[in-house]
Amino acid sequence: MTQPHTTRRRGVIPAYPVALGIVFAICTVGMALNLIAAIATDVVDEGPRTLREQLAGVIGFGIGGLTISLLGAWWFSRTEARAKVGAIVFGALAVPTIILFFSGTPGMFGATAAFLAGLTRGRTAATGAPRVFGIVGLVFAILNVLVTVAGVSIAWIVEGSPNAR
Repeated sequence: MTQPHTTRRRGVIPAYPVALGIVFAICTVGMALNLIAAIATDVVDEGPRTLREQLAGVIGFGIGGLTISLLGAWWFSRTEARAKVGAIVFGALAVPTIILFFSGTPGMFGATAAFLAGLTRGRTAATGAPRVFGIVGLVFAILNVLVTVAGVSIAWIVEGSPNAR
């Protein structure tokens, strides 16, 4: 027996504020703290940008992504038709912003797409293209967190190993 389409979602996917908060806390705040720790411990980065420039980028793009996500969620969620369009817009935006993964922007856009598609807890799931883009967004939100945690962990392990010096 299947559930009717109007059934609100319950399950492992958290409510939108929780999902967005997790992505922001781990990807933006966590990465910023990682860079602050690297600056404080005089870690040398051979990349094209200094650690301070990277920190400014993480904070700027992270806060920008959070602001756009919150405003978009508010505006698009006002009607069901807008929510469907918003799910497609934010799901599509999550893809090219992958170059900003260090700031959490693709994950925040992905969480917003999942919310607008009704995939987060307490929402009614959409069908068709909005649902597909919501799933893509949800995958980006999860992967953004996992890549950030793994990348930072590996970087500190490698940097801290005796063979790295």
